[in-house]
Amino acid sequence: MKQKLLNALFIAFIFISVFSTNYTKAAIIPVGVQENVLYNDVINLWGWDLIYRGNYGASVTFNSMFAGRGDYIMLGAINNNSNTIQLLAAISWSDFITYTPQNVTKTVNGAQWYNNTGSIGFAGLGDTINQNSCDINNTNANLRLCWHANQGGYASAATALIGGWRAGSYTGLNSSTAWDRVVFTANQSPVNPINVPEPTSIAILSLALIALGLRKKFK
Repeated sequence: MKQKLLNALFIAFIFISVFSTNYTKAAIIPVGVQENVLYNDVINLWGWDLIYRGNYGASVTFNSMFAGRGDYIMLGAINNNSNTIQLLAAISWSDFITYTPQNVTKTVNGAQWYNNTGSIGFAGLGDTINQNSCDINNTNANLRLCWHANQGGYASAATALIGGWRAGSYTGLNSSTAWDRVVFTANQSPVNPINVPEPTSIAILSLALIALGLRKKFK
């Protein structure tokens, strides 16, 4: 009887482990434009997943760039010779894909965001932009990121990128292979940066502890 109970617990543990481990990773959602952030910190400390990295000169569709994205995305620029991301900012996917007319931004998560077929990107909180077709405004230039979009005017939201242009104060990067666009994703924002175990994780841990205890008891 005792052995049957022990076997049942191990079977339950294996079942949950195999079929219920599609976890939603908790993440720190930074507010505002971030500068000089270590690439490894975004992955290991903030809990974000990289879903795209490609040089500024590349053309890419949104379907490709954002494949596998979660509820939040974070756009950034990094020089190929550095392990530090020059600047980056986070936004919910639903806010990001919302169309904004030429030279119009919306305030989301501490930054000014825009998305149309002229360009996409962000600027510092409260700053205006000047799309021609990318943002050429140089006020607080270090907080500005701009990537050229479909180039079909400014009448709709972008669906593809045809090159980068700006990474903070660095501009004219349309064909650059020295700079990369990076896109990270995450699925939730906790109240604090502590990753709280989900119910499935707790169940797995509980079963493991019970089984371990019973094995020691019945030896």
